[in-house]
Amino acid sequence: MGKIFLFRHGQTISNKEKKFCGITETPLIYSEYKEFPTVDTLFCSTLSRCFYYTQFVNYKQIFTSSDLKEINFGLWEGKSFYEIEKENPVLAKKYLLEYKDFCFPKGESFFTFKERINNFYRKNIIPQIENQKDILIISSEGVIKTLLILFLNINSNFFWNVKISNSSFCILEYFTLGKKINFCLTGLNLKTLS
Repeated sequence: MGKIFLFRHGQTISNKEKKFCGITETPLIYSEYKEFPTVDTLFCSTLSRCFYYTQFVNYKQIFTSSDLKEINFGLWEGKSFYEIEKENPVLAKKYLLEYKDFCFPKGESFFTFKERINNFYRKNIIPQIENQKDILIISSEGVIKTLLILFLNINSNFFWNVKISNSSFCILEYFTLGKKINFCLTGLNLKTLS
């Protein structure tokens, strides 16, 4: 049996200002210490708001990847929904009504984002699980929600129906039976591990 810890970075200036911020750097509001578990493998987004936390983790191996960045909001990066609605009310309405198929202008669609995370999951995370490693993944809300969908093999609507809080952990336990991997969500939006 192994464990997977998913950690969403702390609140950033963009989070506080309710601005779209996927691939753009944005500073953490304050540098907080978090107590992390000791793990075999640490996967981390290359964004500084995530990488900051690696200094607090006791790990055997670390892999950083731009594939673990949040969705690319394209021309919407750094803007609030209010600003977008004023600039282009038709596109803003389309986003609200057709969000599952929406592609951000000069950015990613939710489909390509999910494919990026799925590819990373298959190539990098599954081999660690097959070797019974304890894993920590430090990333952003959209990445964590997508990974939970993959781990738990649940409907994609989960993405829109759950909130992952800043500075929180989601925890899964897993075990393998032959080639089948079974996951169990044991914690969601935990502020501490104790």
